[in-house]
Amino acid sequence: MNIPPNTVNVLRSVPLPDEAATMHTNAAVLDVGSCSTRLGFAGDTAPRMRQRTCVVKGRACFDEASAILDESDDPAAATVLKSGVIADWEAYEQLMERVVCMLDLGNAEHSTPLLLTEKALVPDHQRRKIAELLFETYHVGAASFALSPVLALYASGLSTGVSVELGNDQSHVVPVFQGLSLFHATHALDLGGAALTRHFTSLMSPLATGLLPLMETMTSAQQESMWEYVKERHCSVAESKQAFSSVDRFTASPSSGSVSSAGQGAAEDRYKEDFVLPDGTVLPVSGAARFTPGESYFQPSLSPALQHPRDQSAVVDEVLLRSTHTPLSVPELIVDAMQRCDHDLLPTFASHVVLSGGASLLRGVAQRMESEVQARLAGISVESTRLIADVERRDAAFVGGSIWASLPAAQSLWVSKSDYEEVGPLAVVRGCF
Repeated sequence: MNIPPNTVNVLRSVPLPDEAATMHTNAAVLDVGSCSTRLGFAGDTAPRMRQRTCVVKGRACFDEASAILDESDDPAAATVLKSGVIADWEAYEQLMERVVCMLDLGNAEHSTPLLLTEKALVPDHQRRKIAELLFETYHVGAASFALSPVLALYASGLSTGVSVELGNDQSHVVPVFQGLSLFHATHALDLGGAALTRHFTSLMSPLATGLLPLMETMTSAQQESMWEYVKERHCSVAESKQAFSSVDRFTASPSSGSVSSAGQGAAEDRYKEDFVLPDGTVLPVSGAARFTPGESYFQPSLSPALQHPRDQSAVVDEVLLRSTHTPLSVPELIVDAMQRCDHDLLPTFASHVVLSGGASLLRGVAQRMESEVQARLAGISVESTRLIADVERRDAAFVGGSIWASLPAAQSLWVSKSDYEEVGPLAVVRGCF
């Protein structure tokens, strides 16, 4: 995913389109996710700042870094985004004020444009309200929006393919053709890394009786961070559905209290791992707790978060409607998204499936995803399947935004303050993709 050192210089030497009057070489890239916020500049190979998306409302001192971001231990911290939709506009305004102050975006002499990433299936009125905040409150010179699944493809050097984004709150499957996302074939699954952590915590709680004295001294946010850390170190995904069935058969559930036979106990030891705390306390991580959360991506019925799908009768924005009433696995969504597109694009899409998002770093996810997609596509006469999973895919959206902001062809997509004053908030809907 690393951008060659001379890439930006080569891109800047390409002639500008006729409709682009200026070349922005100092653009800032802001990727605000429900879990982490990433900030940097065009041409950066990694974000210069990566912190938790947390805001402590009510604080008036915005020059303190701890007042806006990375306040996960504060019980008063507000959730800014939920499933890509801004859940608290007051908190979001505080976060944007922090970013504007850091980058000095309101300074006309610097003329720093801002590129904001956006999750798939987010209502247009949210983008318009953000533009109103940027141009009218903070007087930003120019801004633009881009979908994070599309940017994830750019980070892998592609403009056409299927972007599979496993985020903190949701998972998205987005077919992209020549840099444009295909809305009619886009899928969302209300399952992400946070749901996996909660599931893992429920499976591990009966085994954590020895940690009760320690956990009583921790806040709920600290406990969540602890279980998230253990999940990232020890959880994995089975090689196949049959392999998971063997784990499930030989491993007793932590909450069942059943006693295994000698042979079953030996099999359980094969799947079990121990997590050793700094004070020497050993926390056993059973096979069921290790493999069940990640298996939810391939068997949604195993996830408690998907047991009760939300009622869609009250949904106002059509982009928030789910394409299926019964949750489907991620490989099923990938194949269905391909089949909803032109049949001639199937071979191209099958060979350009890009995996991104923090939850995609779970061990074994990429290999299992590729094998299951290949098996399903073989039934429709598509033999070649290639899944691209870069090592640094957690920051794929930011890296893609860094590349996008350096492209001469993208200069015409910046919405300036004069464009906003002439057209209004609709300018960021018409002028951005």
